[in-house]
Amino acid sequence: MTIDPTRVCALMERERTRFSKEHPRSRELGEQAGGPLLSGVPMNWMTRWPGDLPIWVSEARRARGWSTWRGSSTPTSASATPAR
Repeated sequence: MTIDPTRVCALMERERTRFSKEHPRSRELGEQAGGPLLSGVPMNWMTRWPGDLPIWVSEARRARGWSTWRGSSTPTSASATPAR
């Protein structure tokens, strides 16, 4: 089985564009955090994660978090720190 790198790049670009359009608050929060945090994330290794925008969590309890882009009523399995 061969994976076409051109196809992978096209899919990644599509997902980046979709995420940016569907979750504008992630861009806003990332820009706000860009001053005090390295590239808007708390750990430097997070800058190497795929995607252009960090994923923000508004609230977390135990192993569940509520993302800022899905609304506080939708639990997700996410950490309480921004992921990039």
